[in-house]
Amino acid sequence: MKKLLLVLVLFISTKAFSGDTVVYYCTMDIWVQTFEIKKLERWSVKDEKFTFQITKDESGDKATLKFGEDAYNYFEKWPIKGNFVSRKFFGNDLVQSVSITPEGEFIYTNNFSPNSTLITATCSKF
Repeated sequence: MKKLLLVLVLFISTKAFSGDTVVYYCTMDIWVQTFEIKKLERWSVKDEKFTFQITKDESGDKATLKFGEDAYNYFEKWPIKGNFVSRKFFGNDLVQSVSITPEGEFIYTNNFSPNSTLITATCSKF
């Protein structure tokens, strides 16, 4: 009985002090980049896939998005802090902005002059 109680306490305490993490699997729809302001390139995205995870903090309002290693060809490596508003995640930092809807509509921008990137994707939860 004591072992069962100990297991329950440990399980509940780890849930209470850790945020929820959701992993997303995405397929790109659009990938567009500008170079030196005057050149626009639309890349072929056939079969381009990537993953990321969103970890909510204890409050459930704030979260951090981190791309998987398979996504480093397209996205920056550092995590993006954000918030949930009406079940949608919105995050940004100095150069990146990302949003994802509950239906899996993903939009990412990176504006680091003189280059800019726009990626849209359709995502589903693991």
